[in-house]
Amino acid sequence: DKAPVKLQSVDEVVDDLHGWLTASGEKGPFVLVSHSISGFYARRFVTRYPREAAGLVFVDSSHEEQALRLHELDPQGPGLNDVTARLGFYVKPGERLEWRTELPLIVLGRGKPFERKGRDGSNSQIDRMTEEQWMAWDRIWSDFQEDLAKRSTRGEFRLAEKSGHFIQIDQPELVIQAIRDIS
Repeated sequence: DKAPVKLQSVDEVVDDLHGWLTASGEKGPFVLVSHSISGFYARRFVTRYPREAAGLVFVDSSHEEQALRLHELDPQGPGLNDVTARLGFYVKPGERLEWRTELPLIVLGRGKPFERKGRDGSNSQIDRMTEEQWMAWDRIWSDFQEDLAKRSTRGEFRLAEKSGHFIQIDQPELVIQAIRDIS
């Protein structure tokens, strides 16, 4: 069924996931594989239901601090508002991710830089970050991926050299291998 609201909070998504897994009758613990913003959901899931996860694979995962860092880098870009917070991004200056786990974790990070787009996602040549800002954002994103890997005592970072953000499309064999290595 579709979600009852257009924009669910991280906790609402995690409640739905837990409900679906319970209703499925599948036996855990589960290996959670998450791409992009769903990394928030996986991290919250293992915090709320620690015995129901066997391991984690993050595929170019979003990081809770990224909205703050992007706003620092590009104040003209997306704002820090209630919608941003509801999605799971931190919006208060100085807020830092404290999440840690003992679960096995593999983080797959993009090897290719971000596609240079306008702030609205278009090909606009006017309303966009400078090349220097983009290069800084590529470094920050890479740092976020490595940071996530270090948040597990059994974490590992792997670079998907031939991939952009959609590693599961560009190099699906890397995702499959990470799942096998965690299982």
